[in-house]
Amino acid sequence: MNAKDAYTLLETLMDGINPITGELLPEDHVCHEPAVLRALHKALVALQECESNMQITPAETEQAAHKPERKKTAGRERAGEAWSREEEAQLWDLWENGATKNEIAKLLKRSSWAIHRRLERLDLLEKRNEDDEPPLLPPWTLTDVKRLNELHASGCSAEEIAEQMNRPVESIRARMFYMGLTKEAPISLHT
Repeated sequence: MNAKDAYTLLETLMDGINPITGELLPEDHVCHEPAVLRALHKALVALQECESNMQITPAETEQAAHKPERKKTAGRERAGEAWSREEEAQLWDLWENGATKNEIAKLLKRSSWAIHRRLERLDLLEKRNEDDEPPLLPPWTLTDVKRLNELHASGCSAEEIAEQMNRPVESIRARMFYMGLTKEAPISLHT
């Protein structure tokens, strides 16, 4: 097993999915324990650093091409796949605008447990009530998006836009990233 395969396996475990069968882990599984999740996260960070210092050989590339596909459940087609920056920005934006974990899971084609884990990893859970009550922010409208685009085009910073639109700067940064107005992700992926 190479570092890339190990990373994928551990990340799948962190998302609450059995990496061999593709099925959700039971709620009482040891991989859901906070200490185990922290250890898995540290292992992922270490593997990522290790992988960035290694070159992938042609044999490893060929091996990955013939890897059997994981069983996927309808509505969870992205289960076990790595999260892209764009997908995390979309998750951030949906969560900040009041979507529930189940709604986000359907939109992103992942399990609600994977959404919960990613929200935890991004430190977004404590910003919302545990029973998923929507925040006081109104959802983004087409008028809001046009205004954001105009303010950005006029040279306003994210902080200035946030002040003018009466929204948190994190929400503005996420929306700007999601709209392609900036290439800078609103959060660090390796906190």
